[in-house]
Amino acid sequence: MNIYIIDTSSLIELQRLPRDIFVTLWDDIENLIQKEILISTEEVLEELKKKDDYISQWAKNNKKMFKKLTQEQIIEVKNILNIFPKLIDINRETPQADPFIIALALYEEPQKPIISTNRIIITNEKISRGQIPKIPNICVHFNIKCIDLFDFFREMKWKY
Repeated sequence: MNIYIIDTSSLIELQRLPRDIFVTLWDDIENLIQKEILISTEEVLEELKKKDDYISQWAKNNKKMFKKLTQEQIIEVKNILNIFPKLIDINRETPQADPFIIALALYEEPQKPIISTNRIIITNEKISRGQIPKIPNICVHFNIKCIDLFDFFREMKWKY
């Protein structure tokens, strides 16, 4: 079974599909959260809290999806940043979830590396051709499957 790890960019994009129009879509998403098929990290929740909008409130009501990283995952964050130091802006004071998303995809539980094909990252970021890497660049490096929000809907075979 695949586990999908959603990034802030895709949750913000999801907000563009209003709940009052896409009722079933939002119900399906929340069903995946309850089954722990759709997850994210606490750092994504912190990024979303920067704004007071629908997705921020929705995220606070769906805290179950936002996982605290294990010690092994935190070590992996450090490894990711050693390889890709420009992934985060060290001068920015606000949360930056990207390395945490990658670490969550790499390790499921303490001392048990997993095959990245059963953990898929959902992000609306695109591969960067410049010097500042994005999540898809890191996914290529670690051989993690990376899709956007609409490809996620296609994988779920959702039609509305």
